[in-house]
Amino acid sequence: MGCVSEKRTKERVSSTAWWPKWQKELIEDIKTCNRCKKEIRKHDKKYGLLQPIEEPKHLW
Repeated sequence: MGCVSEKRTKERVSSTAWWPKWQKELIEDIKTCNRCKKEIRKHDKKYGLLQPIEEPKHLW
């Protein structure tokens, strides 16, 4: 299935399968999946502080 967002994963699983507490188990699997952790980290990067841009003193 590959790692995708939690929402999309739930949609895929719910369309093909069901078992008691499947959503809870699915969330736990996503939290412990190394591949998912890497994807989350990749998209959760913090950027540096914004630097002010000096306003031009004259028109171009």
